[in-house]
Amino acid sequence: MSEIQGTMMKHLADAYLHSRDFDRVTASQDQYRYWIKVLLETEYQGEPFGQFKYKKLTAPDAQNVYDTLSDRGITFANRINAIARKMYNFSMKYGYVDKNPWSMIQTETPKPRKVMWERDDVSKFLTHAYSHFKTRGIGLICHMAYEWAQRIGDMRLLTWDCIDFENKVLHLEQSKRRAVVHLPISNDLFDVLKQQNGAFDWQPYVAPNVNAKTANGYAPYGLEVVSRVAKKVIQEAGINPELRLADLRRTATTEMVEAGVGIAQIMQVTGHQSPQSVTPYMKNTLTGATNALTLRSAHTAGGTL
Repeated sequence: MSEIQGTMMKHLADAYLHSRDFDRVTASQDQYRYWIKVLLETEYQGEPFGQFKYKKLTAPDAQNVYDTLSDRGITFANRINAIARKMYNFSMKYGYVDKNPWSMIQTETPKPRKVMWERDDVSKFLTHAYSHFKTRGIGLICHMAYEWAQRIGDMRLLTWDCIDFENKVLHLEQSKRRAVVHLPISNDLFDVLKQQNGAFDWQPYVAPNVNAKTANGYAPYGLEVVSRVAKKVIQEAGINPELRLADLRRTATTEMVEAGVGIAQIMQVTGHQSPQSVTPYMKNTLTGATNALTLRSAHTAGGTL
């Protein structure tokens, strides 16, 4: 059992981060630490929320903090709320509090994002990012996420031991649900990876943040940093400012749907565990409709009305 050394939210968070409950987290623990950091730094009642006494937190307090976070994005606020709820479940289990105020607040449902990358957008982003040493890693993260339809978090933390250069295959255990996927590496991406490996094989990360040196080399890109740098590249490359790197996985998956790839095969690429999980990617697009009607016409050719 972890002891809480203090009365404030930052002390509760520290105890949770050093607990077995946190050790059992199946998603990226790095992401959890980031969201907790954001929560503690959020201003509430004139000071960082980390200074608030966790035993005095009420549902209205939690609601107010959630509403403040939701101004930065509904999905953003919901992720932090989910982690705060887990922290208080941990606290209840060991008798530090009697109830979980985060489980009583009213959350919002985000509107599904419809923004999609065009292939020309990806090309412009990669051209700009790869042309500068300091943003080359961001370019590679974008390249891999789009080619393999994977999450940005898994690509920014990808290590060299996941890449089989001899057989040109990526072996990846996804951080979110621990699904394991085996994906081929195209010739274009393989050439980039070989060049990257020649320069960075002495440290573990495939696309490290070269602006963040550590005792053992470089650190991976943090969530906040990768978002900030990507926005800058998007702006400088002159592409749609509404685009986010997180949209690449949805774009790539939708392209597979439009190409007529079967759901079972798509799941082998994306790591989704059920066909229902792929359904949101099945958008009504002109490309998809054209493919469907073309196949229909080919099937019924020669028939009469």
